[in-house]
Amino acid sequence: MSPELSRLEELRIQLAAQAERQGAETEQLARERAQFSVERQSWHADLETLRDEEENLRRYESRLRELQANLETERLALAAANQSAARSPSNSQDGPEAGARESWTKFQRATELFEAEKAHLREDRLALRDWESALKQREESLATREARLAAQPPQKAAQAVTPAQPPAQSTLRSLTRAPFEAAMAVLKPRK
Repeated sequence: MSPELSRLEELRIQLAAQAERQGAETEQLARERAQFSVERQSWHADLETLRDEEENLRRYESRLRELQANLETERLALAAANQSAARSPSNSQDGPEAGARESWTKFQRATELFEAEKAHLREDRLALRDWESALKQREESLATREARLAAQPPQKAAQAVTPAQPPAQSTLRSLTRAPFEAAMAVLKPRK
């Protein structure tokens, strides 16, 4: 075999290897793009869930305000009844007072639960913002790598192959823990 033929054979093997590496990099980018797409869909679903939770909290807050107004009305009526009972000591008003106290206790617990859920919603919003910025950063990095790969001639593309980044873990806390955390916040002993 002549030296020129062996040199051409070596170049053909090198070009085939470079083409294979470039194809592998293209495949890796496609997999990362697909993973990124899945994460973006998950992020949108979490965002929608967060919006639903926010709307539920608004409705819950409205019901709490109505309950508070009713309790205030009952308290005023009870106070008026107590004043008239003080004038005539034969009437005992222990029953309505106990019911009113129980209603106020329930209202206070519901308010505490509402505040805990609001705090949880704020934390989820912050986590979702962090997740969104991480996704945007990964998207920019992926677009840069794709543009660089498309712009490189085949000989340099094989040298520029970079290892793939592992997929980022979700920073959004599990939404299933919310009721448990809210209950813990309400039932924690106060100091």
